[in-house]
Amino acid sequence: MRQRADLPFAMEEYERRMNRVRHEMVKKGLDVLMVTGPENIFYLTGFETTGYVCYQALFIPLDAEPFMITRILEETGVQALSWIEITRPYRDDEDPWVHTRDVLEEFQLHTKRIGYERDSWFFTRSQQEQCFNLCSQAAFIDCSGLIEGLRVIKSEPELEKIREAARYAETAVRVGIETTEAGITDNSISASMHYAMIKAGSDPPAVPPYIATGPRSAIGHATWSGRTLRIGDCVFLEPAGCKHRYHAACMRTGFIGDPTPSQREAEKIVKEAVEAMVDRIRAGAVAAEVDAVARRIIGSNKIGLQQRARSAYSIGLAFAPGWDEGAIFSCHPGETRILRENMVFHLIPWGLVPGQFAMGLSETIRVTKTGCEVLTNLPREVFVKAPVRSLPA
Repeated sequence: MRQRADLPFAMEEYERRMNRVRHEMVKKGLDVLMVTGPENIFYLTGFETTGYVCYQALFIPLDAEPFMITRILEETGVQALSWIEITRPYRDDEDPWVHTRDVLEEFQLHTKRIGYERDSWFFTRSQQEQCFNLCSQAAFIDCSGLIEGLRVIKSEPELEKIREAARYAETAVRVGIETTEAGITDNSISASMHYAMIKAGSDPPAVPPYIATGPRSAIGHATWSGRTLRIGDCVFLEPAGCKHRYHAACMRTGFIGDPTPSQREAEKIVKEAVEAMVDRIRAGAVAAEVDAVARRIIGSNKIGLQQRARSAYSIGLAFAPGWDEGAIFSCHPGETRILRENMVFHLIPWGLVPGQFAMGLSETIRVTKTGCEVLTNLPREVFVKAPVRSLPA
């Protein structure tokens, strides 16, 4: 392991992670682990790139130094951004699977038990078939979730990154609120939020902020579209700040002009749901029960407010196409796993009235032994911007 003092984490943290992975490898009887998920590669080495749409893999032998196979272009990043010393890059005109076979033979791993990530988005079924056919002397064992199971509980250095990311998300929301007024486009809100968040220190988040106005606010995952804001519009803001690929997110909702009685009722309901989750969460709580607390509150409303998603998801280390770790752990009906200390979740018991408006007042939290620590720090309430009277309703 090449010693570095300029990586996102101290070398002791990377050594701890590698030791835990090798411990799991021993339990599964593996000789080598093939890691293809960009989050998992970053978690173990510090290497990051936007080029993970092309094949890349970190190989971790049980009793030898790890090495990486990437495009030759990406080798520069491995050398500059990680502690990995051994690389075997392939050219764009080479077959990456023939290259992988040759590298495994070079390191005498071609007949070994190799763990791989079947569920990796960036090691497709077609790629797996090509790789396995060419490396037919090896035994490939699915180890999806091995590293994710280690990632779901955050270390103190990881929590420091998430706390910093939360400050950037807060900055984006505050500036988005300040920018909001009738007559501007939602592009202007987006520009101000991006500028403020990045100027404050945020790295590029895995997903741009969700900024949806008027009836578009009631569309799941909608974002800015050049729409001009009008009096009476709902304004839905949901950014995630990012520090060294670790994220924290929050939702806030506002209106241009006074909210209607139904909108105020939606605010009350969603705020109550968030606060009920905050009160219920603690180490040992069952995920489905945490979800049910919010779902009961939102489900009993009389204004047509609908909850169409899980109530919370794990958040932390992420690359596009998502800032969440929901595939690792989410709070939804039927999830029987329990919450553990230092898990981090984005609480999202938000609702929408189809075709009209949305209501979100979400928080990023850390699970503690006796409750939870709310990491985002903004007023948990609707914001109201005075209408510009010269503009028509």
